Amino acid sequence: MKTITRRLAALAAAPLLAGALVAVPGSAQAASPNATSAGYWLGQQLSEGLIFNEQYEYNDYGLTIDVLQALLDTDTQPAKRTEIVSALRERVNEYTSAGGTGKFITAVQDAGAVPTSFGGVNLVQRLEDKIVGSDDPEAGRGRDYVGDFSSTLTQSLIVRGLSGVDSNKAAAAVSYLLKQQCADGGFREAMFTEAVADDPETPFDDSREAVDRTCGDSTTAGDDGETVDATAFAVRALIEAKIGAEVPDVQAPLSRAVLYLLKQQQADGSFRNDGASNSNSTGLAAAALSVYGKAGPADLAAAWLVKRQATKAAATGNQLAGELGAIAFDNNALADGKADGIGVPDRDQWIRATSQAAAGIDALLPAKKLSIKPKYSTRPRSAQQLVTVTGLAAGEKVTVYTLGKTLKGQANASGVWSTRFTVGTSLGTKVVRAFGQNAKRVGESTFVVVK
Repeated sequence: MKTITRRLAALAAAPLLAGALVAVPGSAQAASPNATSAGYWLGQQLSEGLIFNEQYEYNDYGLTIDVLQALLDTDTQPAKRTEIVSALRERVNEYTSAGGTGKFITAVQDAGAVPTSFGGVNLVQRLEDKIVGSDDPEAGRGRDYVGDFSSTLTQSLIVRGLSGVDSNKAAAAVSYLLKQQCADGGFREAMFTEAVADDPETPFDDSREAVDRTCGDSTTAGDDGETVDATAFAVRALIEAKIGAEVPDVQAPLSRAVLYLLKQQQADGSFRNDGASNSNSTGLAAAALSVYGKAGPADLAAAWLVKRQATKAAATGNQLAGELGAIAFDNNALADGKADGIGVPDRDQWIRATSQAAAGIDALLPAKKLSIKPKYSTRPRSAQQLVTVTGLAAGEKVTVYTLGKTLKGQANASGVWSTRFTVGTSLGTKVVRAFGQNAKRVGESTFVVVK
């Protein structure tokens, strides 16, 4: 998450934002090898700066921007990023939906271009013109009045776009986004629609039928349509709204959304959609949690993604040997890729999965020597000893091995965890080892048991 981290870190440093509650990770660390590999593979999928869908023979501008954002978030493939920006600048009028424009603005700004004058177009004005006015029941919603496909996903993209340029319509867009949050903190994917009569002043029928999708009022009790994807999108949007546009009163709903994500994480680190773990949902959740500062859970999700990536070890001796870096949507896609390679009908899914998972896989915690310190250098037999492990990531799971004991816990927000144990009756020097969430995060110390 290098690009958003840099932007949010700079904003958070401003005196006006002192005391901001959102955690902003450091940005000095280079992209992880897995993220670098994913970025390289994504770059190889471009054709003259664009993702061209060979199966249906069209330039996919939305997916192209997703690839650009993935390369920006992981700070990889700068030459390819420039190539994409140049291609999009020439085709700025071929991708004009509300959500698409929000996504466009975020990527353009992150790439260092000017969204108010991109390819001769003011993208900010284009998006602001699509925000429903205050006199409408759906004030703040980004809507295309012809062929509208807006959802919580697109509304989140709109919030990110408007917040990044400090638009005076950002607060209204945030307000409408928050209406999609349910009591347990999750966001539903499909937004409700208020009934509106046709406006006789317009040349088309812009009437809308009411669609009741308010939380708690769905036809099946408890079926509010909440998804990990929608909630992860919303978390990223609310973070930018809080720090970028200084929209007030978003910390509480943001915290509840993060808690919802944490509760959805499976024991193996993955996240599910429609009951099945997949790289899209897991990547989105990992990125959102990482940006928020939940490094431990984000690392668990990243580790799951690594096992679905065409790494050198995973691709050796099979048909993925020429696709290093690609991330499969799920286990079935990975197995099919190993057996048959990535053909034209499947390539679109692989590109989408990799672009959404790249920032998430970059949340993998790096190798590090942990510090483990016994409180007492010597202890009498059968006495209590206290050891403290530091240097962990916030929320990182930790395991301490000593005296045949296995002690497990989780680091606090400061990356610290302590545990007590009885030293037993055996005399002499005793070793205490601490392991983080992967074998490359380890520390060791000793103490002495005396009479």
